Amino acid sequence: MKKQRSILASAARLVKPGGRLVYATCSILEEENRGVVEDFLRDNAQFTLRSAGDALEKGGIRLHLEDYLELWPHRHGTDAFFAAVLERAG
Repeated sequence: MKKQRSILASAARLVKPGGRLVYATCSILEEENRGVVEDFLRDNAQFTLRSAGDALEKGGIRLHLEDYLELWPHRHGTDAFFAAVLERAG
């Protein structure tokens, strides 16, 4: 998880005000997904979590999602996948 946190922190430095960053993994492990995002948000107040479902719907993809995109092999017939949309305050 240390590597994921480092990658996310490095990418966040490149996001302009009002810009978005998508953190994504091919994992179902809580500590690699929500855990990394929640730690990042706690330490980076200039970022907020945006609804992955809303972001996808604007692109014409309608999935029943909450804050995160989470795909599961047993539910969706895909590999595991996680994504969070993070927006820097403008």
